[in-house]
Amino acid sequence: MPHNPVWSWKEDVLAMDLYVARGLHQGAPLLPNSDPEVIALSELLKKFPIQGLRLANYRNPNGVARKLGNFRAVQVPGTGSPNHAGMDARIWAEFKDDLPRLRRVAADIRKSV
Repeated sequence: MPHNPVWSWKEDVLAMDLYVARGLHQGAPLLPNSDPEVIALSELLKKFPIQGLRLANYRNPNGVARKLGNFRAVQVPGTGSPNHAGMDARIWAEFKDDLPRLRRVAADIRKSV
């Protein structure tokens, strides 16, 4: 069965940036797929150049909201989505102690799209 490409490092960085910007790392409730910032990130991710098949649900708001749950599961095991990928854990480990760097890297990624 066809599926969308796995999330890239840059896409994960942008998702973690939203996770942190909205205070989810401090225990704020996860964002619904109807949240304007979730929708905006979904639209931005759809502009990324990728190789391979994009299904109709490619980086839709549901997927973005699930990705935020993945970061919650990495940060607080037993919460959020239990199906996080190894990339989510690597991104969390790379940036959790340097959130200003996360903001800078995410801004640079946004400029490049």
